[in-house]
Amino acid sequence: MSGGEPFDKACASAWRYLRGAFEERYPIPPGVTPVTLELRGVRDVSHETASRDAQAILDYLTHIGMIAGEAPELPPLRQPATPLAACEYVCAPVSGVILHRRQIGETVCAGDTIADVLDPLGDRLTPLVAQGDGVLYARHWTRFATAGMLVARIAGRDAARRVP
Repeated sequence: MSGGEPFDKACASAWRYLRGAFEERYPIPPGVTPVTLELRGVRDVSHETASRDAQAILDYLTHIGMIAGEAPELPPLRQPATPLAACEYVCAPVSGVILHRRQIGETVCAGDTIADVLDPLGDRLTPLVAQGDGVLYARHWTRFATAGMLVARIAGRDAARRVP
């Protein structure tokens, strides 16, 4: 389980339950192939990226046979796929202005500071430090963090979080 109750997992949970309860007596094939499409962040959308992303979705659907036609060859993965349970959520322990130090797509190592939170009243910097190695794949679009707010996400290699 990946945690976080994503839509694709919610759609598949009934089939998992049925297979777990009845598979010994009644083989039950997967009922759905759920996916969640992440269509960039609110500051990342343009006509060009939307058009390119839409074409990529159509190409993929053609590739898996859901749409008739010739699909172009799949591009190589930029990074190996990782389990969602290997994602590190970097939260701000204090409120303040977010000063990013690393860019989306950069590889980070445990101990790297990926951002600082500047308390504008106390003029104090609080570093946000990666706990594990991975790729920084998401940053919050706001520039001001509240205490406890999710600021960034890092895709690690090994499942580290315990999820129900």
